[in-house]
Amino acid sequence: MSSTALTEYNNARITQTTQNDARTIRTGVKTAQQNPARAGVRWPFELMQNAHDAGPRDGDQHVKISFTFKDNDLVVSHTGKPFTAQELAALLSGGSSKEFDNAETTGRFGTGFLVTHALGTCVDVDGVLFTQEGHEFFHIKLARDGDERSIVENIEQSNESLANAKPLSESWIARNPTASFTYYDADCDVAQRGLDRLEQMLPYLYVTCEKLGQVRIERPQGTTLFKPANTTDKMIDGFVLKLTEVTVSQDETTRQLTALRISSQNAQSALLVVLENCDSNRYRVVLPEDEFPKLFVKFPIVGTNFLPFNVVLDGNFAPLKERDGIAMDEKRYCQMLWMGLERILGDY
Repeated sequence: MSSTALTEYNNARITQTTQNDARTIRTGVKTAQQNPARAGVRWPFELMQNAHDAGPRDGDQHVKISFTFKDNDLVVSHTGKPFTAQELAALLSGGSSKEFDNAETTGRFGTGFLVTHALGTCVDVDGVLFTQEGHEFFHIKLARDGDERSIVENIEQSNESLANAKPLSESWIARNPTASFTYYDADCDVAQRGLDRLEQMLPYLYVTCEKLGQVRIERPQGTTLFKPANTTDKMIDGFVLKLTEVTVSQDETTRQLTALRISSQNAQSALLVVLENCDSNRYRVVLPEDEFPKLFVKFPIVGTNFLPFNVVLDGNFAPLKERDGIAMDEKRYCQMLWMGLERILGDY
């Protein structure tokens, strides 16, 4: 191939790759908007998952996350590790930078962020980028409400915006979020549905997501603050118990919860239980509500509320692409879960 032909081919390949990215993004956005009920209970966990998979930034033990829904705008910020160039490229292309078979990361498919466009198609992303020469602050505007051509134009505009990234000091990074996502004129129903579900799920996440720290949820009806503390591991009668104390503050009220992960030794699955401290000597079990997912893979698997038991099971399952089930037919699915539960409960 001549040098001219090779140049033409490389330019065509880059153009085709960008068009493919635009098609992936448009398909993901349309799917999210056509299924607002399903997307509404997924979007908070997709954003949390990305922050948790990255882990806390240097000097921190946990990732702090805040959700602020005010004047129809939703801002989600976190203190996870800064973006790498590969992660930023994945965000702009609608793909994933994570290893497909890495057991430590749960967002393998790369479609999760697209689910958040059920909130709105216009998103400002402010973040810290890690480079070999230090850290830089970037600001990009994602506009994904048009056809493939307009999405391609937005990808190109976002790439150009990165040229304006500015160097940052370590002290600035320590005082500010690592990343913020602002959804303008967010769909109120989708936002509230997701935040409602998030408040229900958070106590359980503190025993499945070891790097998760304080979570603040602010919306018109009030602010709720979740603060974990005193995580301990115990062995009782051959069972492994992981306990995390969680304080939930809302307006002038405070609740003390204890989240537990209970498993037999070397088991791949475990029961998740949340207790509320009524007084110094009494606890009550917080039972899952009817629509509560009964299956977790660190984060909840949407659509598993149909399972016929009133407990939550966490395990190393293989979630489907949309995290709305695991890779198994329904009959075998239920049989496997029942066997796991019978083994754990029977031993107990």
